[in-house]
Amino acid sequence: MIFRPVEASDRNYLRDSFVRGARSCPTAHGVSRELLVTMLDRVLATWRSVVLTDEDTVDEILGWACWRTPLEIFWLSVKPRFARKRLGLAQALLDYVGVARGPQSPISCPLIPPSIAATASKHGYRLVLRPYIAME
Repeated sequence: MIFRPVEASDRNYLRDSFVRGARSCPTAHGVSRELLVTMLDRVLATWRSVVLTDEDTVDEILGWACWRTPLEIFWLSVKPRFARKRLGLAQALLDYVGVARGPQSPISCPLIPPSIAATASKHGYRLVLRPYIAME
């Protein structure tokens, strides 16, 4: 696995995957694609971000993350076909970001898809909804 900075050519994929995931969040129902993209672009310009690729296919994004601190994660995503294979890509991204497990380390997120909340809890992570974190 290779972690690399987000490049301009990655932006459309990041936007599409973020909008697709965000729309599964109850707090984002009815929010336009344009507003979600604007929010993502603003955060990508000021927060840290990374793309995860494979050594053999560095142009294909396996997953990505955007965070301000290990306790403030804007978004983390793994391409669905790789997530289903349970390759540990989300865990690799969390480790790269420096996220700790446990109730003493709540992770603030602006949007939390219900399926992610359940999975995170099962693996010892505590997610806390902070919808306006991206605007702070």
